[in-house]
Amino acid sequence: MPKVRTKDIIEKFQLELVSGAEGIHRPITTSDLSRPGIEMAGYFTYYPAERIQLLGKTELSFY
Repeated sequence: MPKVRTKDIIEKFQLELVSGAEGIHRPITTSDLSRPGIEMAGYFTYYPAERIQLLGKTELSFY
């Protein structure tokens, strides 16, 4: 997989960074991503930390 940084994805797709600015220059090492739903309710037994966490309108409206 070619090396891509989180910052590159944010810029290319004009995304808004809402948290985690300290990791913006970190390389992305997997093509998997996670749409955290159940995690937002406090369940973290299996949490794929190496994946990009993508929040959509549904997740953002949870709060």
